[in-house]
Amino acid sequence: MASLLKQKVHDITLPLTPGMVNWPGNPSFKRELFKAISRGDSSNVSEISLSCHAGTHVDAPYHSSDKGVGIEGIPLSVLIGQARVVELASTNNVTRADLNGVDLKGVERLLLKTRNSAYLKANEFVPDFVYIDEDAANYLVEKKIKLLGVDYYSVERHGDKRKPAHHILLGQGIVIVEAVDLSKVAPGDYELICLPLNIPGSDGAPARVLLRELTVSK
Repeated sequence: MASLLKQKVHDITLPLTPGMVNWPGNPSFKRELFKAISRGDSSNVSEISLSCHAGTHVDAPYHSSDKGVGIEGIPLSVLIGQARVVELASTNNVTRADLNGVDLKGVERLLLKTRNSAYLKANEFVPDFVYIDEDAANYLVEKKIKLLGVDYYSVERHGDKRKPAHHILLGQGIVIVEAVDLSKVAPGDYELICLPLNIPGSDGAPARVLLRELTVSK
């Protein structure tokens, strides 16, 4: 047990802060003190409001289909387990050819590190982010990937109202985790721990997402 405590854990969750970058048109994150010791209350109690897709979050199948299950229907066994971080540094959009060059044998959970990682902490939304194209989404289905994590706020090309990647991935039960911060994470295999808030019936939920190294640190 002592050796497990030495394994390094990477928190790849974006902090939820007022004024943070948000998907255009979605409600922004807000937090204010509903009760405050400074105002004579017995404790500090915050009130928050936000989109279910704010910051680092999980998309449920209901996000792209009225017939899809809500966030509570995603098995914990998919959200926790071994995952592979793959870096695609030069691509402008993830294609089947990009993924075909990656060893996905035995991989069920895939996190893609791209140039998006440099955009996550920018002060403004960057519309020209790396996205998953339709053929790449179909390839992930063929490879029986169960969870896909990306390092910006959507798997979809900005402005594409057809949302093919969402429909393909969520339609086949592939869990989508968006806006994971991989900027300080090296490619390789890790244990993924992804815990979205349990909001029954919701199309998505903010999540705390961790990667634990599989080798013991000295």
